[in-house]
Amino acid sequence: MTPRPSFPRSAWELSGDIGLIPNNIPLPLIYALTSGVTMRLRLVFSCSLVLVGVLLSVWFLVAHSPGVTLSNFQRLHDEMSLDQISEILGRPPDNFESAGGQWVAWWVDKEGTIFLRNRHGELSGTFARPDLTIVSSLRRTPPSLAVQLKTWLQAWIE
Repeated sequence: MTPRPSFPRSAWELSGDIGLIPNNIPLPLIYALTSGVTMRLRLVFSCSLVLVGVLLSVWFLVAHSPGVTLSNFQRLHDEMSLDQISEILGRPPDNFESAGGQWVAWWVDKEGTIFLRNRHGELSGTFARPDLTIVSSLRRTPPSLAVQLKTWLQAWIE
C-alpha cells in the first residue's frame, strides 16, 4: 500500500501524469481519477457505450430495412399510396389487380405474405407466415372527430 501524500503547500501542486493540479480539489479524488483501476473502468465504460451504439445502429437498420416483414407491415396505414407501400416493402407487388377505384395487391417472401386491399382510400390487409397462419391484421385508424362531423353534415345536407 502506498503512503498517503501530504496536502500541497502551494496553490498548485505538480503531478507527474496530469501536470499542475489546483489546490482546492481533494487529493483522494485526484488519485482516484488517475489510478489504473479508474482508467480501466473508463475504458470498459467507453467500450460499452460504443458497443451499445453499434447494436442500436444495427437494430435500427435491420428493423427498417425493406422487405416483406411483420415490422414493415405494421408501418403501413390508410393514407399510403401503392408506391409508398412498395418503397417500404422494397419492391412492387407480386400480384396486383385494380378495378373501379379499388385495388388488391400481395407480396410473397420467405418470411411471409402480405395481402392488401384498398377500397376508396381505406387500406386493409393481413400478414401471414409461410404456412399461411395469420399473424397480424392491418387495423384501420378510426376517423377523427372532424372527419366524422364532416361526413355526418354532408349526409344530413344531402
